[in-house]
Amino acid sequence: MRDGLFATSAVLALTNLGVGWYLGYRSIGAHLLFLASAALVALTAVRLVRRVFPAGALSDTLIRVGIVSFAIIVLSGLVLGSAGLLSPRAYLVVFLALLALSRLTSAPSTLPLLNRWPAVPLPIVAVVVPVLAFIVAVGIIESPLTLYDSLSYHLFFPAHWIQEQRLSIVPTPFGDPAQAYQPANGELFFCG
Repeated sequence: MRDGLFATSAVLALTNLGVGWYLGYRSIGAHLLFLASAALVALTAVRLVRRVFPAGALSDTLIRVGIVSFAIIVLSGLVLGSAGLLSPRAYLVVFLALLALSRLTSAPSTLPLLNRWPAVPLPIVAVVVPVLAFIVAVGIIESPLTLYDSLSYHLFFPAHWIQEQRLSIVPTPFGDPAQAYQPANGELFFCG
């Protein structure tokens, strides 16, 4: 089972690198920093879910790991931004510290994430995977990468926060009436 997780992680990392490279993000250091941060968050989330929220089914465990990962990134951004230390390296240090702290907790003897993989019928996989790949490919080829909503605040706020290395009130561009006076969880997630 661990080989399956390693293979899945490798495929996701290579896909991220390939799509990023295609879109013009060619800094190997930035890709490695992102992958290290993602791995640290995922490992911390798995440890916390195993310890605090053990679940019987793989689907429950995956959902819980996703939610805990999101919470780790958002809370780290909130703390770092409030302290004026918002930077990719600071995130990496915080994620490393959280992983170290999570290792201090004792875990149950079973590992629900690795014990069971759901049995998905091959015909369903053979139909769903190509359809999803087609949808993603059409979306990448046909959709503009910067729609108005992303330009107005989803990417605008995190970019300013990273430049300032702290959370601050950022006036919205183009006179957009979106709320600029509070950090939103989605923007904090994008910042991480």
